Amino acid sequence: MTNHISVKYTVLKHCYNIPKYLTSGSVGMDVYSANYTDIILNSLEIKTIPTGIRLEIPEGYQCEIRSRSGLVLDNGISIANGVGTIDNDYSGEIKVLLINYSNEPFVIERGMRIAQMVFYPYTKANLELSTRFGKSSLEDLTGRGSKGFGSTGLYDFKDIIKTGEEIDNNNSF
Repeated sequence: MTNHISVKYTVLKHCYNIPKYLTSGSVGMDVYSANYTDIILNSLEIKTIPTGIRLEIPEGYQCEIRSRSGLVLDNGISIANGVGTIDNDYSGEIKVLLINYSNEPFVIERGMRIAQMVFYPYTKANLELSTRFGKSSLEDLTGRGSKGFGSTGLYDFKDIIKTGEEIDNNNSF
């Protein structure tokens, strides 16, 4: 079963097309560029692309702006910040931060499908100051502790490589 929410929108004068689901199974609505003139995105360059729409996102929801997989695979064009989050209290024009990971310039023409947007409910956290976690240290509870940024390795420690040797969690063979 698919849940639906109502999201009000405003069309600005430079809007080309409103976001839409292109198939009945689409999770993300395609978002269109609303630039009047071509925008050249050079290699490793980041630019803000207008969409010509404003959204009124309901309380308790956020909108995520995501890359279109075909645009990334075929042209190296992606969302610059990984995933863009639009908070429900933002009322300005939706703009998309694009980056060109390819070695060639890419032309963003008016009306191109440049991203997808997906709506999600969110939960807010109440942070509580603590000097300890539970009855022992976090390191003892999880085995990971403060290790981060790849500390769990690329493979599950139980995975077996083709030679039949076990892989240790430090990625040394």
